[in-house]
Amino acid sequence: MLQPDVDRGHAERAVEPVTGQRNLDEMRRLLQQRQASLPREREARESREPVELPPATAPELQEQFIRLTQEKRELKDYAERVTRELRRYQQNSKRPLPEAGPEDDIPLPPWVTNMQMMSPLLFAYEERISELEAVIERSVSIAEQAQLLAQENDQLRAELQERTEQLRNLQLLGYRGGEAPGEAGLVDDQHEELQELYRLSVEQNEALAQQNQLLKLQLERMQQTLAAGRQQAQEVYAKASENTNALAEEVQRGEALAHQRAVAEQRLEEVTAELVDQVSRRDALEAEMESLRHELEVQTQTNEINQKSFQERCALALDEEERLKADLARTQKREGEYRRQALEARNGLDERAEELHLTRKELEATKQEAQQLLQTADTMDRQLVDIRQAHEDKVAQLKDREARLMELQIEKDRLRSTEEASRKQAERLEARLKEELSALKREKEQELQALKSSQQKTLEDLRKKLRNSEQTCSEATAKAERLEKQQEWQASALERQSACYKDEHERLQSDYQNSQEARRKLEQQLAEATQQLAKLRGSLDASTKDAKENLARAAADQASLQSQLQAVEERLSQVQQELQLTSSRALSAEEGLSKAQLELQEARLKANNEVEQAKRQAEADYRRLTRQMKALQSRAQDEEQRASQLLRAQEALRLQWQSELGMEREELESQVERLRRENAAIRGRVKHGFQTLIYSMSKCVVAAAVLQLAEEGHLTLDDELSKHIPAFENPKVLAERSDGMPDFGRLVPSRRPITIRHLLTHTSGISCGLAPVLDGPRIRSARERAWANIYTPLVDRVDRNEFKRLADWVQELANVPLVSHPGQHYGYGYSYDVLGHLIELKSGKQLETYLRDHILGPLGMSDTGFSLTRASKARRLSVLYRYTKSSRWGGTGTNFRLVRVDPPKRGMKSRWLGRCCLPSAGGGLSSLEGGLLSTLDDYAKFLLAVIHGGQHPISGVTGSAEMPD
Repeated sequence: MLQPDVDRGHAERAVEPVTGQRNLDEMRRLLQQRQASLPREREARESREPVELPPATAPELQEQFIRLTQEKRELKDYAERVTRELRRYQQNSKRPLPEAGPEDDIPLPPWVTNMQMMSPLLFAYEERISELEAVIERSVSIAEQAQLLAQENDQLRAELQERTEQLRNLQLLGYRGGEAPGEAGLVDDQHEELQELYRLSVEQNEALAQQNQLLKLQLERMQQTLAAGRQQAQEVYAKASENTNALAEEVQRGEALAHQRAVAEQRLEEVTAELVDQVSRRDALEAEMESLRHELEVQTQTNEINQKSFQERCALALDEEERLKADLARTQKREGEYRRQALEARNGLDERAEELHLTRKELEATKQEAQQLLQTADTMDRQLVDIRQAHEDKVAQLKDREARLMELQIEKDRLRSTEEASRKQAERLEARLKEELSALKREKEQELQALKSSQQKTLEDLRKKLRNSEQTCSEATAKAERLEKQQEWQASALERQSACYKDEHERLQSDYQNSQEARRKLEQQLAEATQQLAKLRGSLDASTKDAKENLARAAADQASLQSQLQAVEERLSQVQQELQLTSSRALSAEEGLSKAQLELQEARLKANNEVEQAKRQAEADYRRLTRQMKALQSRAQDEEQRASQLLRAQEALRLQWQSELGMEREELESQVERLRRENAAIRGRVKHGFQTLIYSMSKCVVAAAVLQLAEEGHLTLDDELSKHIPAFENPKVLAERSDGMPDFGRLVPSRRPITIRHLLTHTSGISCGLAPVLDGPRIRSARERAWANIYTPLVDRVDRNEFKRLADWVQELANVPLVSHPGQHYGYGYSYDVLGHLIELKSGKQLETYLRDHILGPLGMSDTGFSLTRASKARRLSVLYRYTKSSRWGGTGTNFRLVRVDPPKRGMKSRWLGRCCLPSAGGGLSSLEGGLLSTLDDYAKFLLAVIHGGQHPISGVTGSAEMPD
């Protein structure tokens, strides 16, 4: 692109009139400067980058310009309204809002105050306007360059015409007056100047052609840049749509933030309004808090003391209760024993009455004895009556005590539950009071600190806000003034630009008309030049050829100029279209501004309503909180009173409970002492009076007798039994079938002989009806019953009194096969009966005599023997019971029943009354025969003798026969 200043200078130099030699010199100088400047201009054109134009033609540029001017005017109005709204918003807190004018009816949106968001839009509009101005300036510069080139061509054409006219005149003068030598030289000089001028015009035309070529290249580049600009415009429009969406979202966020800001400012005003009230209340609350804290500390100390004392008393009461329960259990146990003893005494009394009746019939002569018996019977009756009365009293007392204990237990549970509830209630009240006091304290401290900090912060914030508001006010006013000035300047600039555009358009139209007129003139001049050249064809062939070439070049230049004019017209149409688009955008912006103003007014009204509602809500919350505070205080006082009442009631109940427990304890202690005395009396009677069959406990006494004989050297424990009792030589063992049943048809010899040790340890193979490795099961199977049937015939003969001596029984027992090999298995059986017969053989005395002389007598066991020889001792014999066959071992109630065995009925004699035929060592001869009769006191003497070895006859050492009690 050519520089307009250089072209304008060249044009000014070219329009000067060319006269005489000075003009020729000037022309030469100009041509030299032009030739010198052409390479530089060419290099500058080649080195300069192509100008990027927006995708718009001349009408579009005009439309955009019109639209942008309209938008600028609307934005100016919008900025004025925004400025007024800002000033009104700033003065809102100081004075009431002024009445809105007719032009302020449209509310502004809340985002109009966000200049940070609005400034990019304004900047984009300004950039678009500057781009359009640059396009219009470029179009103007192109038109000016074309006009300058046309002017230079006109000037050259005019000079050429003048030169040709002068040459023709000179030629005519020469033809008329003849040629003088000086004139001929002048003509030659002029002809040379004319040729030089023609050459200069030819060079000028070449330069114009080169410029036309450059203009064509530039136009092609402009078209390419226009295509790229269209693509960029599409991308920009897509980005603009995305930016509009993002802008809408930002607008919504801005509205929400503005609403939150309004609410926060409203809350800040409320807080500042309540600050003074809170400070005044704080002092009162602090005083109340101190008093409550003091009362709470006193109450907590008293509660802790009461709680500790209560826990100690509860522990003592629990200990006392456990002790009383233990005493009650013992008394119940003793009562059961007393009941059994009373039942036995009643049975004994019945038996004694029967015996008394019999003795009265049999011994009528013995009056004294009868009287004694009557006296004893009376005493026993009285004792029985007393025992019955005492028993009934005990039963009644026990029932009363059980009922009272149940009541006490219920009362205790109730008191414990009330105590637990009161304790929990007290703990809850205490915890609640502590929490409330701590919460009140923390709240008050926090409120105090918050109030102090908030007061300082609010003061600082208010000061900062005041400074910031002043700064923002001044900045806003300055910004508004700047905006107003800027918008006025922009409006004036747009108006000037529009006026300039209009002037340029008119000038371009006038230039177009002038170019058309110049074209017509050129056509006329060409016609005239052709006529002149036809006249001068004979003399100036070379000049005519050059003129034709110049005319052809001029025609090409004219065509290029026409094409340039067409391009300029298209560009102007694009500018007009762009101006129309800017006007439509300005209209849409005006509509958006009106909508924004309406939204701003609605938001303002909504914010005012929300502020009023928030104030009312805050006042209601404050009143509600004050009522809750008063209610909490009253509730705390009521709970304190209730807690104190509960503590007093609890203390009263505790005292009552302690008094009742003391009384109950005294009564129970007296009853326990009385029962203890009665129990001691009954125990003494049982210890020294009742006699019972000890059955297999006789084996211990027999074993002691055997060991005495072994110490004396009569036998050793490893002696074979056959050495002392030949009947047990070569014993036979009953074989066992594969199913565990005894094989009665097959006997095998024993693997080893029976020894004394085998008999003492129940490993001799002699059983009592049990299979090997069985020890007296309660419920026997078929296999066990089969093994038991081995000794059934022998036991039946004992029950039929076929054996008169123990030796006969042992001889028959030796004929029965063994159930296992000696020393193979443990088997409980009749081994100690064989040891009893062995004692008789080695001592030469009956078993009863030997035991009485060597063990029972020295130990003072006067109530121990195999039979009862006196009827007086028969009265001391305890009744023997056994469980029925349907009874379950270890069961209770209906699963376990006892029946009377000896004596079988009341009034009948005992089987042990009289002399025992077969004194057994273990009482296993039959269901009822054998075994010692003894008392607890006698058997205790024997056990003490065993424990204190070496101090009594059992150890073989002579000494006192009496054992310590």
